[in-house]
Amino acid sequence: MIAWYYLAILSSLFMGLSTIVEKKALKTEHPTAYSASFATIIAIVSLVFIPWAKFNISIYAVAILYVLSLISTSTYILSAKVYKHSSISVATPILSSLPMFFVVILAFAFLGEKLSLVQYASIAVLIISTYFILSNNDGPKRKYIVMLILISFLSGIGFTVTKYLLGGEVNAFAFLILSEIFIAFNMLVYISVKFGGVREIAANVKANKVPILAIVALAIAYRLTFYFALYTAPVSLAQPLRNTVNILLIVVGGGILFNEGGISKKLVLALIMVACAYVLVA
Repeated sequence: MIAWYYLAILSSLFMGLSTIVEKKALKTEHPTAYSASFATIIAIVSLVFIPWAKFNISIYAVAILYVLSLISTSTYILSAKVYKHSSISVATPILSSLPMFFVVILAFAFLGEKLSLVQYASIAVLIISTYFILSNNDGPKRKYIVMLILISFLSGIGFTVTKYLLGGEVNAFAFLILSEIFIAFNMLVYISVKFGGVREIAANVKANKVPILAIVALAIAYRLTFYFALYTAPVSLAQPLRNTVNILLIVVGGGILFNEGGISKKLVLALIMVACAYVLVA
């Protein structure tokens, strides 16, 4: 079996490419319509994994999965808004590093995961590096900073719950299928109440099928590789490693692609964060 850290790094590469494609698509798309369209298509595509899924899970686990889907739905919508209106080379490092803080605390409190003092210090450096990224002149507006913190907190809960479920009776394929179906249902309800419902989703998919399908393929790839990493790795190590490598890819690739400012400073900070991630798994 592939070592968990290779799976985490592979997941980060898929996630970085997905984020860049998403940022490009959101230049012309409404965040909610995009999120609902993406959720619908990925739920349908995830059904191809039914032969490998094991659905002999308890009602309790299903209930937790649905609560997790509500958290994921919220982060989908908020993240899309942030990526549409903020710099990708600022938003991504924040959304990759801040959740580490919450994951470490929650994993310690609820999963009994403990790290060394050096590892805790590395995570502290990651959080400080995030502050310096926020201090750039092209940093997000105050309301988007609030959104970023909220997304990070919800993501921390989500990662912790994901590890709890995957470490128990739910296998990766069943987790993927059920969570995506639940998220798609939540999105359909939300967009039906707030906007045009199914018709708006259909119109958005028709107009943007190529980027949406590309993001769906990349999202399935980065989620499954991360789920498999969590089978054998503590979430308080796997999540920081994956997200930190993702930062470097986004800061360099996304920042240059979208002509965002302060790339040199962000690159130095990203390299510091990657060094800290190495310490986490060394």
